[in-house]
Amino acid sequence: MAINWGAVDVFDISSIDMSPATNYFVPVSSSTSAKVDHNTAVGSTGDIILTDDSNDMQEASATYRWNAATGLDAALAFLSVGMISDSIMVTSISLKTSGTGFPELEVQGHQHTEEAHVSGSAYAIPAGVMAACVGAFGAIDFMGNTLDGDTTCTEGSFTVAVNHVDVTDSANDHFAGDGRGGNIAYSSSYTGKGVTFANGMLNQNLSVQTSADGFDTATASAVQYIAAT
Repeated sequence: MAINWGAVDVFDISSIDMSPATNYFVPVSSSTSAKVDHNTAVGSTGDIILTDDSNDMQEASATYRWNAATGLDAALAFLSVGMISDSIMVTSISLKTSGTGFPELEVQGHQHTEEAHVSGSAYAIPAGVMAACVGAFGAIDFMGNTLDGDTTCTEGSFTVAVNHVDVTDSANDHFAGDGRGGNIAYSSSYTGKGVTFANGMLNQNLSVQTSADGFDTATASAVQYIAAT
């Protein structure tokens, strides 16, 4: 048996035709797990006399790096929560940026053996967020917060997610499922503390840290709700 080296693109994101944009997503890590409900019946002595497996499903996650200086904004238009990619339903999409690297995309999803997802309510990355994704090296404050001259963003991320609900049938196998309540959660880190939130943000939180050993720092988070496309 050969031991493989390298990341497996479990969602096949790097193979999506994003014409006229160029797809520069490269898989850097991934994981999959098979889950099943194992049901047992015991006899009068406590010994197992009958078993049955149900509700088989596969969960998956993968991380990709954008290896280009531009074009990420156009490429992200091809991704949405609720899409089926390589037979797996995407349930969340995250993009993380920092002052020490290129943007990294994290995708999570799952699929069922019985009554597999074939489509779902789609929640795209908002246009205003995509416009900020130039794809270059460095941190992006996706909230678009106003910073004073003594403050700079060092990390920025967003996550598009839904409340995904699955139900089972009389035999505890998957029967139906979909995601609703789409939202995008933002998070940013700063050196400095002169941060003013952009309009339209909910659940705003700004935390300021000071230390005898360094400069002021701050972290901010917020949420916006988005409609299905």
